[in-house]
Amino acid sequence: MRPVHLLAAEALKLPLSTPFFLGKTAEDFRAGANLAVSGATALSQQVFKDMGLDLTILPPYSLDVQLEWLKRVLHMLAPTGPGAPPLHAYMYRKKALDNYSSS
Repeated sequence: MRPVHLLAAEALKLPLSTPFFLGKTAEDFRAGANLAVSGATALSQQVFKDMGLDLTILPPYSLDVQLEWLKRVLHMLAPTGPGAPPLHAYMYRKKALDNYSSS
């Protein structure tokens, strides 16, 4: 059974975002990046380990790991460094080009 949010997105003809593990290039994430992991926690595994809890049922992808994934995607989309424009400049330029090519 498909989740309701996917059915709604398809009905509205919205592009589905690429799961992080399937994307390799900036083009793969053109419609967005899906960083979600089922069962992931906000707390790192170390917190649970320090509490003496069993980690076998928890996926090793806590919020801090997902934030690192986000940084990698952002770097793919808009490399940083001296002289690099801010991320919003890339997003605006892409939107402007898309609007121009569709008119």
